[in-house]
Amino acid sequence: MAAAANGDGPITVVFILSTRRAGSTWLNNVLGSHSWATSLGEYCRPFFDRAHVACRLCEADGLDRCTVLHGIEHVPRGEAFHFAAARTGHRVLVDASKRLDWSADFIGRPDLDVRLLHLVRHPCGYVESEMRRSPEALPDALVDEWDRTNRDIARFIESSGRLTLSASYEALAAEPGRYFPPICEWLGGAYEPRALAYWASPNHGLGANGASSLYLRGRPNKQYITGDDAYYDALFDARRTGVDERWRERLPPEFCRRVVASPRVSQIMHRLGVPDWVAH
Repeated sequence: MAAAANGDGPITVVFILSTRRAGSTWLNNVLGSHSWATSLGEYCRPFFDRAHVACRLCEADGLDRCTVLHGIEHVPRGEAFHFAAARTGHRVLVDASKRLDWSADFIGRPDLDVRLLHLVRHPCGYVESEMRRSPEALPDALVDEWDRTNRDIARFIESSGRLTLSASYEALAAEPGRYFPPICEWLGGAYEPRALAYWASPNHGLGANGASSLYLRGRPNKQYITGDDAYYDALFDARRTGVDERWRERLPPEFCRRVVASPRVSQIMHRLGVPDWVAH
């Protein structure tokens, strides 16, 4: 697929499919900070809500429209990715919308080389992150939601007939030099370690969360919710990212051991090729 990265052939669109709080924004930003790709963030937003047309970067600069994607509210849904390719100058586009119905609209298109990347985060990381935002949530119900969403994604991928890849958030964040090169090769480009410092590149993707803090901090009209400002303040000061494993300190050890030992988690772990999702 080097042709797509070099400007020939169909536009390559990789849909990152995951649960919420799985690191999709971070992965989108890192992949999109390579010289041959662009991060679109949750690109489906203006096509479901025409009022959401400004990227968080331009919004934080006090602009009412994106300097790159301006006019997107007038773009027909079917032309979404051709518009993005024309505006960004890249033919490898990374979309972190996570919506299966949005991805399904483009799978059969002969003018797009659609690829599906199933990103999975440790279930305890998902539980802790959700409970930080909704303390009343029940941990076991969140594990059920994690399992159900990942299984829905797996079924969708299996029926798609497209090139697919599965990845562990923890593995990518802990050993980027080992796990990013195969993903980049799969997309037709070379791994560029500088892309890990994604805050040094302009990211005009739609939507934002804590991972966006590193490039939005200090701008006059920033609008984002991290769920844990102190954690992201520390990342901002260090100008680095790493594996978010706050769950190890915040969830009961016995709960984590029970979750990791469950057959449904083991099945997903085996499919990802993760050697061990330790509890504590």
